[in-house]
Parts: sequence; C-alpha cells; structure tokens
Amino acid sequence: MDGLAVAAEALGHPLTVVEELRDRDRSRVVRAAVDGGPETVIVKLYPPDFVNRWHRESSALTVLSGRGLPIGELVTAVGDPPLIVLRDAGQGPSLADALLSTDAEAATARLHAWVDALLGSEESCRSRIAAAGVAGTG
Repeated sequence: MDGLAVAAEALGHPLTVVEELRDRDRSRVVRAAVDGGPETVIVKLYPPDFVNRWHRESSALTVLSGRGLPIGELVTAVGDPPLIVLRDAGQGPSLADALLSTDAEAATARLHAWVDALLGSEESCRSRIAAAGVAGTG
C-alpha cells in the first residue's frame, strides 16, 4: 500500500493528490483533496532512511498541536510507512521554502517573523494561565 493510501486509511477518507509541493530525498510533500475536495490536507511522506526525522517532527507536532502556534496542525501521524498529515494552512509562503531558498535575507526575515509569532503565542498563553491563577507562571 502506498503512503497516500495509508494516510487515507488513517483519516478514514479518500485522498487525491492535487499538488506536488516538494519531492526530495528526505521527504515527499503533497497537497491532497479529502473526499474529492474542497477540503485539503498536507501529507508528508518519509523514506525509510529518514525515519528519525519523522520521529522528531511527529513528536514535536504532537506536543505543539492545538496551541495556536504558527505551525501546521497535526491531523495524524502513521509509523509504517512514516508519514504525517497536517491541516492545510493555504497557499502562502512557508518557513521551509524560505530556509531552502538562496535568499538569505528573506530567509532571515521569515524566520524572525515566525519566532515573533511563537513568542507572541507563548506570551499570550502565559497571560491566560496567570489570569487563571495557576501557580508557577511567573
């Protein structure tokens, strides 16, 4: 069974590739329509030699999902074959695209914007916890 079929089985809905986003030695990333569309998800498939990357990414996304951070929301992760499915955040530029480009200045600017968004989310979270009177939030 190919990776897309495994992702579809994990979701319980048929998936159809609508766009190949990236196909490199360490992963293949596609945008796939759910049940024929219009909803789409991002499926990231890892070759067996890069299962360690899948472990790190799926673990991080599991911990960070649902926190309102500027990252793809994890829908599901499958270990065999190693793949993750993310909610589709749309057509905009990604941090990965910037970091993999040859424009160091644009990559730095995008990274700084991403970090600012993370810090803003964390500060907002700390404020909500402190307002709730939870100890240890100083």
